Parts: sequence; C-alpha cells; structure tokens
Amino acid sequence: MSAFIGKKVLVRCKNAGVHTGVFVDRTPDTLTLKDSCRIWRWRGAHDLSEVSMMGVSRSAHTRISCVIPIIQLTASDVCEVMLVAEGVDLSPVHNE
Repeated sequence: MSAFIGKKVLVRCKNAGVHTGVFVDRTPDTLTLKDSCRIWRWRGAHDLSEVSMMGVSRSAHTRISCVIPIIQLTASDVCEVMLVAEGVDLSPVHNE
C-alpha cells in the first residue's frame, strides 16, 4: 500500500460506498484519505475501473459529494483501492 501514499485513489467499500481522495495511510484497522468525496452515482463509465481511468460524465445524473478534509474508513470494509489516472476529474457534482 505504500505505493499509494500521496496519490489520488478510488476506494470501494462493502458498507461505506465509494470514496475518492488522496491516500494518507493504511493500518490494520483503518484506511485514511484526505480531501475525500463520496461518489453516489455516475454516468459515463461502466464500472469503477473505468471511473478511475476515464472519469465520469458531469451530467444531471452524476452525484459526487462535497470534500471532506479527512476520513478514516474501516480497513475490513475496504474491498479495493485503485489509482485515479492523471487528469481525471472526480470533484464534487451537485446537480438538482
């Protein structure tokens, strides 16, 4: 996991949903992200691998939450961690 430190990642959890942010640390109990957003739903990518590599459509359907300065996710809840490709915009999308 040290290869992820300081890099933007996408994290899929069993119960906590999907988060994106800068990887800070992982311990046996937690995974910590800074400048994190929760991705609620999206268009423009078939799965999370495509979200991490190509981003999402900034359409009325897409919902990405506000930025949380720091979040700790339970390590046992984390299913996968993926690097986000350079230039992919996963910043907040608040469409009404």
